[in-house]
Amino acid sequence: MLLGGTVDSPVLDGVGSHDQLCSIYETDVERDAVAVPFLRIGLGRGEKCVYLHSDGKWDDIARALSADGLDVQRFISNGALVIKSKDESYLRNGRFDVERMLGLWQDESAAAKSQGYSAMRGAGETDWVLSTAPDLEHWLDYEARLTDAIALCDCRLVCQYNRARYPPELLLGIIQMHPLVIHDAAVCRNHHYVPAVELLPLRDARRTVQRWLRDIRADGQGELALRRAEETIARERIDMQHQHQRLAEQVEAMAKLEERLRQTDARNTAILENITDMFFSFDKDFRFLYMNRQGADQMRLAGKEPELLIGKLLWDEFPDAPNREAMRRVMDERAPETDEVCYPLLRQWYENRMYPSPDGGMVLFVRNVTQRRQHEEARRRGEAYLDAAQRISHTGSWGWNASTGELVWSAELFRVMGHDPQGRKPSREMLYERMHADDREAVRRAFDAAVRGRQNFSANYRIVRPDGAIRHVLSEAHPMLDDSGTLIEYVGAIVDVTERKESEDAAHKARAELAHVNRALTVAEFTASIAHELNQPLAAVVANAAAAERWLAAQPPDELELRAAVKRMARDAKRASDVITHIRGLLTRREPHKAELLLSAVIAEVISLVEGDARHKEIALSATVQAVLPPIRADRVGIQQVLLNLLVNGMDALASAPQPRTLTVSARREGAEVSVQVRDSGQGIEPQSFALLFEPFFTTKAQGMGMGLAISRSIIEDHGGRIGALNNAEGHGATFEFTLPAYTQVQ
Repeated sequence: MLLGGTVDSPVLDGVGSHDQLCSIYETDVERDAVAVPFLRIGLGRGEKCVYLHSDGKWDDIARALSADGLDVQRFISNGALVIKSKDESYLRNGRFDVERMLGLWQDESAAAKSQGYSAMRGAGETDWVLSTAPDLEHWLDYEARLTDAIALCDCRLVCQYNRARYPPELLLGIIQMHPLVIHDAAVCRNHHYVPAVELLPLRDARRTVQRWLRDIRADGQGELALRRAEETIARERIDMQHQHQRLAEQVEAMAKLEERLRQTDARNTAILENITDMFFSFDKDFRFLYMNRQGADQMRLAGKEPELLIGKLLWDEFPDAPNREAMRRVMDERAPETDEVCYPLLRQWYENRMYPSPDGGMVLFVRNVTQRRQHEEARRRGEAYLDAAQRISHTGSWGWNASTGELVWSAELFRVMGHDPQGRKPSREMLYERMHADDREAVRRAFDAAVRGRQNFSANYRIVRPDGAIRHVLSEAHPMLDDSGTLIEYVGAIVDVTERKESEDAAHKARAELAHVNRALTVAEFTASIAHELNQPLAAVVANAAAAERWLAAQPPDELELRAAVKRMARDAKRASDVITHIRGLLTRREPHKAELLLSAVIAEVISLVEGDARHKEIALSATVQAVLPPIRADRVGIQQVLLNLLVNGMDALASAPQPRTLTVSARREGAEVSVQVRDSGQGIEPQSFALLFEPFFTTKAQGMGMGLAISRSIIEDHGGRIGALNNAEGHGATFEFTLPAYTQVQ
């Protein structure tokens, strides 16, 4: 019982494990004078503390604990101090519940042990005795079971009772059921303690309470002091044992740590000795402390003995080290740094990675990067050469990532497109917006089709630059596939072929001019033959006109003969007109125009021009055309010129040939092509002339220009065909043959 003063911490230090105390107070100050030091001692010892309160009285306890310098909220947050109200602990539906109360202490004690606390102590107010008014037998049963529970766990409990509120009969029973009583600032052993199971109904409780408290105070001080001393000695002995044990554990831990450090040093040394980099360590004055095997080998190459360098100043041995300033910065600023320098002594490039070390010095990793620098320089030169080559050839390279859609252009490709290489990032839209509107959709479809089929891409189209200039380009690309056949990217190039296109157009125009001249010269050679061809129908017209006059002058006029003469006049006039039309077509200067035509008609037209000259030269000229011959799509005048050139060459070859002199034109279908042959019975072609036969300015004629066959080849190849020559198998004459694709009209 505490009637005045406070309970000192040393007094409460004597409370041992399994002790259950009661504190009977009259004021809140007396209540706190017991609860505060009791909890403070437990928290200081690393014990888990539980406090039960009612009617919000915990705030006074918390303030008192905080006044002693304890961080109450920290202990609550980490679980060392548990605060519970009566509703959370011993009441259920407003009534005291024995099982819940016992379960609380047992659970908290077990939790304290599992959480690593040294012990558990609890304190709390016991208003539940008054508020729930349990019968005495019920209450005694709880106290008996609580005493047994405390005996089985490392737990200390203080139950606090307000003397002013409890009736004496109840206080008498409370005192009897607690083996230790806090009274008058002392913890006293209660010799009036009777186990709850042995208690009988009490009489004269008020006087008994007063007497027992006096006896407890008088008898308990000495015994408690002795018990406190014994417990102090036992605790000090246990503490000494714990200290010895901790010291032994520390010694063992130090030995293990030393062994681990030794093993770590050995591993680190093995690692440093086997890395490919050179490694050096220096103290704060730049003296050599250690170097690995690779570093030692390098020192030998530099003319230094590695063993003699240890302990020497770096700058004394290498006064001209090119990275001296960088190493000083690392040492002074204690920050890592990396550089690449060339050592003139070794004529090698090295990468230096410098780090400050914990002992105030620094370590240095050195890697020979001479080969890498050479490769990088070679790569830079290669890139420069490639860029120069692309500039010269106006060829830009590009790459397209199939998964991300990312497009990469070379600098020259930007220039071809009329963009600044330092401008915006390239994209397909950026390409298409530069593309000529008439070509854009066809190119888009061609590229999409190539992507779907994972095939090569090729397209010719026009680019419209920002200044309005039109450039002709050729774009080609190749797909890159992985091992599973999945498309990864396209790699390609775009070539500015504007100059080539213009040159080809100019050459084509020149060839057309030359072909026109060739045709004119050829027609000039046939002037006499053409005049003869014209004279025949014109003479017939004149003769028929005279006959018509005679038939008209007869009495009576002979109408039938007259009509026949007029028809013959019309026929011969048309024949003369056709000859003039064919000659005009050959001599007309115009762009080639391809249209559907029949080779049989073309052959007949050309033969009509040369048959007179053939008769004059006593050459048997004939034509053999397959009955069902498919049409071709070609320029009529161009094909006429080829046939005319071949027939003129054939007649020239027959000029000195013996009789019979024959010249045959034949045409037949061969698969998807139409073949035309011009065969003569002359002397044939000299073997050394075959390689040059269709080259410009090569001729076997004394007065020839050497352009007829070259022009003929250009015309045939422009139509997608082929032309060639060979000597006849029987040994007389030669055969010139050209083939053209048959034309099938798309429905």
